[in-house]
Amino acid sequence: QATAVSCGPTSLTYFQLNQRANQLAHRLIAAGIGAESVVALLADRDCDFAAAILGVFKAGAAYLPLDPLHPAMRHRQVIEQSRANVLLHSPSFAEAVEQALDGVDDDRRPLVRPLSASDWQTIVELHDDDLPPRCTPRDLAYVIYTSGSTGLPKGAMVEQRGMINHLWAKVRDLGLNSDDVVAQTASQCFDISVWQFLAALMVGGQVRIVPAEQTIDPVELLREVRDGGVTVLETVPSLLRVLFDEVEGDDVTLSRLRWLIATGEALPLDLCRRWQDLANGHARLLNAYGPTECSDDVTHYELGELPIGGHSRVPIGRAIANTRLYVLDKHSMPVPVGVAGELYVGGDGVGRGYLGAGAVTADAFVPDPFATGGGERLYRTGDICRYLPSGDIEFLGRVDQQVKVRGFRIELGEIEAVLATHEFVRECVVDARGDTSEKRLVAYVTTDAPDSVTPQQLWDYVRERLPEYMAPSSIVVLDQLPLTPNGKIDRKALPAPDYAKDLLENGYVAPSTDTERTLAEIWSRVLGVEKIGVADNFFMIGGHSLLATQVVSRVRQSFGIEMPLREMFESPTIGELSKAVEKLRSQQSESGVSTTITARKRGARNLEQMLSQVQQLSEDEARQLLRARKSTA
Repeated sequence: QATAVSCGPTSLTYFQLNQRANQLAHRLIAAGIGAESVVALLADRDCDFAAAILGVFKAGAAYLPLDPLHPAMRHRQVIEQSRANVLLHSPSFAEAVEQALDGVDDDRRPLVRPLSASDWQTIVELHDDDLPPRCTPRDLAYVIYTSGSTGLPKGAMVEQRGMINHLWAKVRDLGLNSDDVVAQTASQCFDISVWQFLAALMVGGQVRIVPAEQTIDPVELLREVRDGGVTVLETVPSLLRVLFDEVEGDDVTLSRLRWLIATGEALPLDLCRRWQDLANGHARLLNAYGPTECSDDVTHYELGELPIGGHSRVPIGRAIANTRLYVLDKHSMPVPVGVAGELYVGGDGVGRGYLGAGAVTADAFVPDPFATGGGERLYRTGDICRYLPSGDIEFLGRVDQQVKVRGFRIELGEIEAVLATHEFVRECVVDARGDTSEKRLVAYVTTDAPDSVTPQQLWDYVRERLPEYMAPSSIVVLDQLPLTPNGKIDRKALPAPDYAKDLLENGYVAPSTDTERTLAEIWSRVLGVEKIGVADNFFMIGGHSLLATQVVSRVRQSFGIEMPLREMFESPTIGELSKAVEKLRSQQSESGVSTTITARKRGARNLEQMLSQVQQLSEDEARQLLRARKSTA
């Protein structure tokens, strides 16, 4: 009867979770699903999604997550490439399923079924008894699609043995136990979501699922951490920077936290220093690294005292259990300590390869010349690293054009390939500009018909085909792309985007109300762009999801309202957002919500913090404080 998984006010005990997983497994088996079958899941991250993962495993199959936030064309690509046997979906995504399957050939159309058990009752009698194991360690566990340099996403396959090995590595290295509450913050299409969903369940702990919108809203995320009693939280460094701005002086938020895990991109030293000041030694910081092609993280590095061995970068650490790491030169020979080379991964966590892509698999997964047994392979990460004298590994960069933007792994070639399919685009190149925390995607295009297409139209074209995080924050139209003497595109000569110039060319419409003027000032401060008009799209003038959280935070402060982050995506212009703000002000005023919201929350936090401190006092200390209080009254 212990709580296994929770999401908002909903929760499932271990008994209920197991019962739901069994019901789904029996239904899948009756539909002919077993080992090596692929079951696609299109649903929000919630308690039912967690049960679905376990149900697929109980049936002996592998699951393929689809993110509801991705466009229909992306879903269609993945479904066609994967040849999924079954597509399970939440009832609310029935229309999205129809759009995704529109145009898919009959031989590639999966069996489509609703995820809820009640909708299957006419198909097969419901059973909830436990099943015997139906898969082996070498069977497929999951397929996660990641960005591909050829213009198509790649389906990375991971086997049961690799997944289980990584889960136990997390249990061991973090010391997870039945008292832990692990925050499930990652999209189901990210590899880190796997351990976030499953590791706590291996030791009787609890999984606390944080809805997508709240994971990138620092105020809401901190509220989830506090109210959910989270003990383990994982996020990307770029979000940590925004998170720390909100948590300073609010130690009660972190009172139960045991571990903060940074992953997805390089961890700056200044963030480590800020964390040490905030945590006051009661929570530990772990830097984790791992590619999707392996069973998530392959290294862990726990931070101790700073500075770290005189180095300017935070190491990614050492191999987790049953994993081997090699830094090799271009001849696949090991390089000495301190010398840069490409990082190769060996051991139980190495994935099977890319689904339905033999040639790409052969290039990335190569025979392991260091293995004692036959048939072992190494995965070429494409990451440039070096071994430090301490035995830890330091990440230095990439051998190709793959980039990390706000923790998202992106192949620039995939965005270029999509843009190149537009009828008016002659040439294009995409670049990631700025530092780690403020990196932005910029697309440069040339066209034979400059009057026939606008940057906004090209941006919309990309958004219809790729996830939001892969849409460039600016599209620059050039007469021609700069070239090196060798005839290759000279990326260093690409001009920086001029957002102010773009705004003028788009036609400036001045704010006309107090709300619009206040919003324009907020946008200007956050984006570093002057003179923003009411019709300008936030995401076309340098904005992205993390900057959107800053806007929302300042809107809340300026107008005294509780505005959800999704409003920035639904109302991306000042004109649209102004109407949304006025509507929220009116609604919240009528319901008694006002500018006192913040004060009440602050008061509640202070009270909670005081109560927490009082609980830690001994009886004698409490009496002494009461006597001191009476004497000064």
